[in-house]
This record gives sequence, structure tokens and C-alpha cells, in this order.
Amino acid sequence: MGRLAHHRIAFKDAYGAQGEHRRDNARNLARRLLRRRNRPSAIFAASDTQALGVLDAAEDLQIAVPEALSVIGFDDIPAAAIAGLTTIRQWLFESGRSGARLLRDLMAAQRRGPVSVDMQLELVVRSTTASPHD
Repeated sequence: MGRLAHHRIAFKDAYGAQGEHRRDNARNLARRLLRRRNRPSAIFAASDTQALGVLDAAEDLQIAVPEALSVIGFDDIPAAAIAGLTTIRQWLFESGRSGARLLRDLMAAQRRGPVSVDMQLELVVRSTTASPHD
């Protein structure tokens, strides 16, 4: 069961957006979402770079963050701290090391198939998120 379902929150496909991993692209996608009549109150971006684009869109549309819109990214790149972005920190060095080991082991075993690896993550709360409100 997914985390949204665990909390009895339905994911709405209409609120999902994906595109190239660029700040300007995320800005354009977020503008479309934020212009909806029933705009989201929070956006989780797949990366901090994309979350910065969401913040740009909110500024363009004069939507107050975090009062009217919470924004969270993923990675905890240095720019996230500068922007005050709430993010999910992943340990990139450990992730890379784990990936290299996995690739080495898969090549040595000459086996193929899906592999799942759980990595340690940490929520870093900064100034772009607020408690939900009705």
C-alpha cells in the first residue's frame, strides 16, 4: 500500500506532471498546475532543481509559499539550503557506491532481473512547507 493510500488520500492523475529534468521545464509544468481552478496546496518535485522551478512558478503567479502552497524537493543539493527549500536528503555518495556494487555483482553473476535497494533518506524541513489547512 502506498503512503497516500495509507493516509486515505487518493492520487489524482490530473495533478501529476512530468517532463525534462530542467528548472525552466518544471516552472512551465507548475504554472499549468497552479492555474487550475482547484489548484494543489502542495507540490512534491522529483528533484530540488525541479522544485526550484515550482518556486519560480509560484512567484510568477503571486502564490505565497508556504501559506498557499507547500513545495518539497528531493536530493538536498546546495541550492536547496540557499532557497530555504524543504527537501528529502539522499546520501548521493552512498547511493553511487551501492549502485556500483550492484552493477559489479550483477555483471559477475551474469543475471538479469529487477532489483530493489532501499536507501536511507532524511526529511530536511526548511521554509517552503506548512501544515495542511482546510
